Amino acid sequence: MKLAFFYPPVGNLCQPYLSTPTLVAHLKHNGVMDVKQYDFNIEVLDELLNADRLQRAYRWCYHFLNSFDQRRSVSDLDLVQAQLALASLPSAQKTVAEIEGAKRVFRTFEFHDQRKYADALQTILSSYQLLSSRYFPTVIENQSFRMRYRLDSSKEVLAAVEDEVENCFVEILSKKLDEAFEVDGVPDIAGVSIGYYEQLVPGLTLARLIKERSPRTHVTVGGTMMSALVGKAFPPEFFQFFDSLLFFEAEEPLLKLVGAIEAGRDLDNIPNLVLLRNGEIVYTRLASSQIEADSIPTPDFSGLPFSKYLSPEPILPVAASRGCYWRQCSFCTRQHLLDTFRQRSPDRIVSDLKRLMQVHGARMFFFVDECVSPPVLEAVAQRILAERLEIRWSCYVRFEKKLGDPDFCRSLARSGLRMLYFGLESACNRVVGLMKKGTNKDRMARVLNATASAGILNMILYFVGFPTETREEALETMEFLLNHRDGVTFALPGQFMLEEHSPIFESLADFGITEISPLGPSSDLGIIYRYKTNCGMSAEEAAQVRDYIEAKTRELHALKFLNRSHLLLWEPSKVPKM
Repeated sequence: MKLAFFYPPVGNLCQPYLSTPTLVAHLKHNGVMDVKQYDFNIEVLDELLNADRLQRAYRWCYHFLNSFDQRRSVSDLDLVQAQLALASLPSAQKTVAEIEGAKRVFRTFEFHDQRKYADALQTILSSYQLLSSRYFPTVIENQSFRMRYRLDSSKEVLAAVEDEVENCFVEILSKKLDEAFEVDGVPDIAGVSIGYYEQLVPGLTLARLIKERSPRTHVTVGGTMMSALVGKAFPPEFFQFFDSLLFFEAEEPLLKLVGAIEAGRDLDNIPNLVLLRNGEIVYTRLASSQIEADSIPTPDFSGLPFSKYLSPEPILPVAASRGCYWRQCSFCTRQHLLDTFRQRSPDRIVSDLKRLMQVHGARMFFFVDECVSPPVLEAVAQRILAERLEIRWSCYVRFEKKLGDPDFCRSLARSGLRMLYFGLESACNRVVGLMKKGTNKDRMARVLNATASAGILNMILYFVGFPTETREEALETMEFLLNHRDGVTFALPGQFMLEEHSPIFESLADFGITEISPLGPSSDLGIIYRYKTNCGMSAEEAAQVRDYIEAKTRELHALKFLNRSHLLLWEPSKVPKM
């Protein structure tokens, strides 16, 4: 039984993702050895960011503009595309000439030359601009991909997957699949991991292309995005692209799926699947498929194209836990996706790090946990120091009291902790209380001061427009960040979104929400809703305030980087402000 797992575009160019290495490790640990994995995110984007392909995009735009005056009729979309092409062409030949050198800068220690880094980043961004001109109305940006089709409508997603003109990934995905199948053979089971909305079309396009090449292959689709859609009425037409959908944590259901297919057994008794039966969508029983944290094997990154990631040395994602130990934030949907918290022991965490150092020569690690608690931070740091591991690491944390202790923070920094990600969300105590964050403005200030004094970089995540929040309360957050600018490495405002499955969605009146509606017609895949409140800012007012705050706090997001994981590689005193 031959298995293959695929991670689709579009995402981080600098490191692999954890989903397929986790599944591969679990299968091998349980005796399923003939399994391959492919990071088609980096493979496809590396091919798009290629001198020959950019040259072809330049020639297409050039001929498009030359023939523009000869057209009998011109649509509004044609006019916009012409404007984009005109904006792209002056720098296009320079971009084509410099793209391979730009990728080399990111892949070698030229990375640490700030001028070269800035120039290489601009070349990458100019490449995306040229590609967007070519494939308009499709837009390709750094870690972003948008088509004119709505992602909350299954009808439009189907159209996008089958659109071979505006779907810029079809040609390259086809090429990469053919190469993989020729070298490694056609799999009996293929899995596609879809992590978020913008991967939906590329991921289903990939599933379609696998199924077209090998109808006998059982294609299963899973990932965080698909789990967020649990309960939705998937159209039967989706099942022309795949055979099953897998929800929630996949290790155990996937192992059962492999066994059932190999033995020729029915799949209906496998939990957390969606199948097509006689033209009808059937959900198998929903059940906890979670495994004990310390029994999860070390991720297996074998076979991934490390030479193609845009980083001078490997940066590997790891996990210290599953779920969230806090589990109270009123806007968060993670309780729905991960129903219990499970902590990996510090000894197993450090064992993972040592194994990955040995196998891949990795020194840079990014913990992808929802948040890591102070006791775990302390225990892991102590073991790293005791074993004299020369590594750097980063993770998400809460504004916990212990992180306001300068001595504690200095001990973490000595172990190689280089970067912390904080979900500040708001610095207004009333709003923070409504969010159930379990912290306050004074503690936030102490934590920022203590971590900064220890030389630990940070990224502050916050948003505007939480239900009932006023303009004055949003500006309170802005003032807090400006007043503590010396303790902030990078901060950028977002805007609140009302998501299905969040506690606030289940208790709308408690948050002043009087009315909700889908984002558009036929939003059968929608998980984000419009809303109205009985007080505070409207969504439109919140957007205006967000833009105002972004302009006023420009110094707090002046840091320009290809991906935040690059912050692990810079010395704190040499982080480039551009």
